[in-house]
Amino acid sequence: MNFTMSIRRDATALLVGLSLLPALAMAQSDTGLSWDELTAAALLEDPQWQAFLGAKLTDDRVRPWQDYPDAQSARFIRQDDWHIAAFCAPAGCASERVVMAFAPESDTALLGVRSAEGVIFAGTARDPLPAAIVDLYQDSVSSAALRAAFQALPEHERRGLQFEMYNEGFYESDFPDGLYGPMTEGGAIAYAISSAALLGFVPNFSDEAAAGETLGALVRSEFVPIDAPAGSFAFEGVWSCDGTTLTLTSRSHQIGGSDIVPIAVVADYGDGSDFGMLLRGGDRIGVWDVTADSLSWYSRNSGDSLNCRRTADAPELPALTARPALPALPVAMPDAPAQEDAAAQSPAHAQEAALAEGLPFLGRWSCAGMEFTLAPGFGTNHAERHTANYESVSKTEPNLWDVTFADGVPVQLGMINDARMMMLGLEQVLPCERIAAP
Repeated sequence: MNFTMSIRRDATALLVGLSLLPALAMAQSDTGLSWDELTAAALLEDPQWQAFLGAKLTDDRVRPWQDYPDAQSARFIRQDDWHIAAFCAPAGCASERVVMAFAPESDTALLGVRSAEGVIFAGTARDPLPAAIVDLYQDSVSSAALRAAFQALPEHERRGLQFEMYNEGFYESDFPDGLYGPMTEGGAIAYAISSAALLGFVPNFSDEAAAGETLGALVRSEFVPIDAPAGSFAFEGVWSCDGTTLTLTSRSHQIGGSDIVPIAVVADYGDGSDFGMLLRGGDRIGVWDVTADSLSWYSRNSGDSLNCRRTADAPELPALTARPALPALPVAMPDAPAQEDAAAQSPAHAQEAALAEGLPFLGRWSCAGMEFTLAPGFGTNHAERHTANYESVSKTEPNLWDVTFADGVPVQLGMINDARMMMLGLEQVLPCERIAAP
């Protein structure tokens, strides 16, 4: 029973930021298809979808996927707000695995590809990552790269990141020491997964540069503002800056008669009055001491600085990217899932019932985006639809339990309180929140 996810230390990943999926000709609502009737191959045969992927991932890589036998039968299955289709290369999943994820209600599309060359993610994360994408994400993690990126941060940022992880329930100690260890590594991985929607991308811990970018975004409150609604930042408005007009929206920057430039990244430096911006194209802008009436503007590229007074509210947001919505297909909700293993169907034996007494970890849990049920006598990983009996359960400390499953997988369950616990195994530390009592 795979309750944990192993880290492929030598894996690499390429993070590709994409705009939303173009309208899919094969999936228009007038076809009468629902998502659970659509196969991955049918979607890949759509000319717009294939052109979209071909432009981002090279056409030579995309074209063969539609002919994979697994893609012909891989239908989209509803998982929470996502529809997931996964298929493998003819040589098997160890050779190549593709995961396609769609959330039509939020107009979100993600693609994950794992192969011998590494892991590729495409799409913008606007919702909590689905478990199938989290699985591929775990395969992209390089522990050495994550360690080097963390240690390259200034000491106050290392401590700050640990403190933020503690506040969010991903780091056990409330005394951050700025040192790297299993607790920091596991917490950073789980924190990055949970923050993907805020960051706007699937986190990348595949090499030191990519890991540094992700950690920097987490510790400095940086995020991609392409979807930031009006009113997200105090600097929005029209400003008169020493005779020059500055127009700032939550997504764009324009000064004087220059073009409107999309904002790629915003960094809030802590109190909502000092911000840094990275503009699309590489220009870096600072706006400081922002109040309702004034701000100071500074270009790091040119060295120019201006004092500004507000003259008007920000204009309506410009259309910066063409993002057609996914088709509004009828979605057939799946029937309630059948019990996943005979162990879940059979009544607990007397020994199992006795074992259940005093086990505080029984119940249904959400652990870093994955759901598990720990019942008397067996456990279920819902992401993998797999159930296994307990081989042994022992209490090693007042709040720590060693659990070994019949398939040989060992985990440790550390109870924080009735609603929270930590799941440890195979170098992973997963923070868990209780969904339901046993």
